[in-house]
Amino acid sequence: MLISFPYGEMFDPVYINDENLLGVYQPSHFEPVDSIFECVNNAINSPIGSPELYEIARGANSCVIISDDYTRQTPVKIMIPILENILRDAGVIDISILVALGTHRPMTEQETLDKFGADIPKRIPVFQHNFRDFDNLADLGKSSIGIPLQVCKKVIDADLVIGLGQIVPHRIAGFSGGSKI
Repeated sequence: MLISFPYGEMFDPVYINDENLLGVYQPSHFEPVDSIFECVNNAINSPIGSPELYEIARGANSCVIISDDYTRQTPVKIMIPILENILRDAGVIDISILVALGTHRPMTEQETLDKFGADIPKRIPVFQHNFRDFDNLADLGKSSIGIPLQVCKKVIDADLVIGLGQIVPHRIAGFSGGSKI
């Protein structure tokens, strides 16, 4: 059977003998949502297997929202205002955004505007994480297999941390986002 990959023209089809083929798997068809805002709003306000954000945030004074960077398409311009309203209603005073750059370069001013819009950075401070700035990292020792654990001090000092990001196939790391954020 000739198997093709729906990723533009960068992959040639591959022939696999029928006796070696277990199956061809692909995502189910789905209809696009009418409103990204409504979809995100419903997801945030109806969490699966977790208390609502308002309940989690009650009693917290500070919150760091960790966002992915310019290389990802997470709709943070839509997500952050919804989160901000819930956090403010819950009494959170100090909200900031930490951009999880990983090993990517810092975002330019234009990339920051493209990612967050013009309004969000006016209301909420946006910081870009620099994994090489050891003065801003807290040393948490080592993992059970000896890997050094260092975390941004802004995250350690926050009462509440929220991670925003997408989970998508990654050409190097298997999948991007998820628990890495």
